[in-house]
Amino acid sequence: MIDFSAVVTGGTSPYTYAWDANGDGIDDGVTVETTSILFAAAGKYQAQVTVTDFNGCIVADTLPVVVSDPGDMCHPTAQKIADAVNTIFPAQAGDLYTCEEIYNIFDGDPEGSNVGFGRMWKAYNLALTMEELTWEEIRDWHLDVGGWGALLQLDRFSELLETHSLPELMGLVMSEEYSLGDVRTAVRSTTHYEADFDDALARIADGATAGELGQLYKLSTDLEVDPSTIDDYLADGLTLAELKHTGNIADRMEVDWIEIADARATADSWGIINQAYKLATDDISATEILIHGIQKYRKDLQEADQEKRAEKQAAKQDDKEDDKEERAEQQAAQQNDKNQQTANKLAEQYPDYHGDVMSLLNGECEGDWACVRETLRKQEKTQAEGLPEKDLQTALQIFSKYGYPQEEVLEYHNTSCGGDWACTRAYFRELSASTKETGKPDK
Repeated sequence: MIDFSAVVTGGTSPYTYAWDANGDGIDDGVTVETTSILFAAAGKYQAQVTVTDFNGCIVADTLPVVVSDPGDMCHPTAQKIADAVNTIFPAQAGDLYTCEEIYNIFDGDPEGSNVGFGRMWKAYNLALTMEELTWEEIRDWHLDVGGWGALLQLDRFSELLETHSLPELMGLVMSEEYSLGDVRTAVRSTTHYEADFDDALARIADGATAGELGQLYKLSTDLEVDPSTIDDYLADGLTLAELKHTGNIADRMEVDWIEIADARATADSWGIINQAYKLATDDISATEILIHGIQKYRKDLQEADQEKRAEKQAAKQDDKEDDKEERAEQQAAQQNDKNQQTANKLAEQYPDYHGDVMSLLNGECEGDWACVRETLRKQEKTQAEGLPEKDLQTALQIFSKYGYPQEEVLEYHNTSCGGDWACTRAYFRELSASTKETGKPDK
């Protein structure tokens, strides 16, 4: 005899009960919260109760029942396991089990597939913590695939991943496409580097080792890019070590690592890249220098520098010439002032001189003050000897016009022309014209 009792929460009392204790689909006619039944035969039953509240709301529940024949002898451990497994039916057990069925699993089939009581009991206890699995799945895992340690690892992995259930991870290992080690490596990549679990598995399937995965995902994290971006550069022939080096150079140069990676894909060496970035300016980038060619760019720089130095030297020389001309002009001005002062003094000293002393200096005497003084003294002497004032003036006019000394004019006038000024003017006019044509006087 088995007693059943229904405990109701919620709804509005009073409640009405309908029992089908043996699960045969026929109402037992019991309308209260308790009932009892004596099962006529051993077997598996589904006891059911339906409750209706005052408002007509209905709810039903079932309870699995396994009835054993008291006359049948069964191993007590098998009974214990059967009772325990039946408590998690149907959520985590695929069926209700009798003591005999559990014992048969223990005893094994003709092919030798048997599971000890200890393993079945362990499977039950694991089912209590691994709510995604049934008792049968856990039991068969140990029988067909691997030990409890592997299953516990997969359970821990599913908790770490949060995106893949324990049954999914078990399916990967059971498919024989991946080993437990493969799954472990993929999980480690996910937890250490925030990698995508499926991406890591795919790379493992393609032959990537744990070390290579670690390098790839660490580099992806350091460079803050998706692993597929790194794949593109690997396909172009760069290595993980080279890509890592691009990050180091980019940090040192304070540029984007992709710029360095693109440069490395075309440059012959890291040394050339370093040179390009050292030569780069606001006017030309390192990329442009690499395209231009380091050697040619250096040559262009040298030529430009030479041109700049030449221009600077020429400008410096021009400045020197300008300074020299300026000094010459200053010296000439100073000399002119000095000459003017001397001319003024001589004019005061020889008041009877009717010409311009400066003209005499710059003309007949060609800048020679000794000549000027001699000419002035001769004129003063001539005047003292009683030469007519008119003759002196005329001789001075011829001197001023043709540049011949006054004494020479007076001498020719008094000797060759016999005091005839028309003869004298004609002579010195022709003499001056002849000198201009031939460079020599025609006397």
